[in-house]
Amino acid sequence: MNWENIHQILEKMTSQTSVASLNAVGLNYCQKMLSQYDYRIYLNHHMHGCDELDIAYVNGSAKPEQSEIKIVKELSSGRSLMPYCFEEQGYQYICVLNDGYTLALFVFKTGVEANDVSRVGVLKTLVTIWSNQLKVLYFYQRDALTGLFNPNIFIDAISGNSFYSDSVLGDDNNLKPALERRDNMEAPSSHGVALIDIDDFKLVNNRFGHTIGDEVLIKLSKLLELSFRESDLICRYSGEEFAVLLRYVSKRTVEDVLERLRTRVEETHFPRIESITVSIGFTMTVPGILSSELIERATKAMRHGKETGKNKVISYDTMVKATGDSFGASRLEIGEIELF
Repeated sequence: MNWENIHQILEKMTSQTSVASLNAVGLNYCQKMLSQYDYRIYLNHHMHGCDELDIAYVNGSAKPEQSEIKIVKELSSGRSLMPYCFEEQGYQYICVLNDGYTLALFVFKTGVEANDVSRVGVLKTLVTIWSNQLKVLYFYQRDALTGLFNPNIFIDAISGNSFYSDSVLGDDNNLKPALERRDNMEAPSSHGVALIDIDDFKLVNNRFGHTIGDEVLIKLSKLLELSFRESDLICRYSGEEFAVLLRYVSKRTVEDVLERLRTRVEETHFPRIESITVSIGFTMTVPGILSSELIERATKAMRHGKETGKNKVISYDTMVKATGDSFGASRLEIGEIELF
């Protein structure tokens, strides 16, 4: 690999505009750099502050030694004080870090030839660029408190104007395995748009203070990350309101998934305040319907749930039948064409 190739690689990495595409590019090039070694790659699939660092790629037959297992466990325990690159018992460890958390870990045993020194040096450079670019993307695309996506990314994904839209993610081999809940891989795209609002959250802030309120938001965000697939997109939409785009699912599946989430939240212990509930409204994507109208439909369904007792999952269709409010509804709901 000559310096011209390295320059092209670095240029491609720094031009990525999404975390998912950057990670895919970074992994691809690092695997090529390590191809001559026996190596293992560990990944944090939740991408942000979660205790999940699992083995993802293995080249060679050597099993991890106890020292390696111990290091992986320590790096998985949260923010690490270890340097991004170090050597332990003859093995090289190189980490891709984001905000102190290990996103990816490369473990391999080098030889003593001079080309090994050069190759490892280039790998360190790639990992440094990768980590720095992650910081930039997280700053612009993530909510500072929860680490979830911000509303702009969510709206762009629904509209099909960003990497996170279906047309691009559908071609991403790294995300295809995460589509395990897709109901029909050959069917036209069908997605759910859900809004999740914490019931009586203002009372939490007024009684316990905003610090406890922030802890509630952080813990709920972790529950959301554990409750949806990697291919789904989770966003902190505003204040105590969250939004989720569930990809390749039927309405029945969306309702089942959201009901399980509602129950899980209700049964989860939150420090100081004991428990919370959420009201959830959702609608299904329909060709020709603007993202703003989809969000408005999910919002109306969520508000209807709050007005009728809270702690509910309500679909837009159910709300329309119950209230007769058909604003924005048309025969497009069943796939027909609307004429103007």
